[in-house]
Amino acid sequence: KLAKQLPPLRGMAAVNGTMPCFAKACSQHLVTRWADAFFRGAGQVVFANNPLSGVLIVAALFAAVADGASPAVAVCGVLGLLGATAAAVLLRMDRNALQSGLFGYNGCLAGLGAATFLVGAADWSAGVLVISALLGALTTVLNLSLGNFLGPICQDIGGFGGKAILFQLVEIGI
Repeated sequence: KLAKQLPPLRGMAAVNGTMPCFAKACSQHLVTRWADAFFRGAGQVVFANNPLSGVLIVAALFAAVADGASPAVAVCGVLGLLGATAAAVLLRMDRNALQSGLFGYNGCLAGLGAATFLVGAADWSAGVLVISALLGALTTVLNLSLGNFLGPICQDIGGFGGKAILFQLVEIGI
């Protein structure tokens, strides 16, 4: 509504919110649908179902390298995000949830945590790269398992499905 009232904001309507027109355009091709889900997953780290938010999050991970952060952390975060999104596709998880990035964010956080806690975020390690992708995939498997277990129980407390604790469970396991 605000964009209609303030002429300078009218152009922002296309990139504001969940960008449904963009999602519809991306749904026509496998590669664009995958990229949309990937970047929405990165955006969900800050609770934004918006692929541009995800692009900014991924860019910020790599931009931190210029400020002295290890590129291994950014790469592991991306690998965790890829692992979680790929697992969601392979497990044929809910397509709407997948396209909203609801599987990728836990994988991204698990990958970032793996790089930080396993190698101190400073060194490259092939094992940690593989573990990051596998931990990302594990968050999706846990999502499926925990969702099936907690779904009926948590309907009584407002619909909480246990999605927010998956990253924490994986990190505690590290």
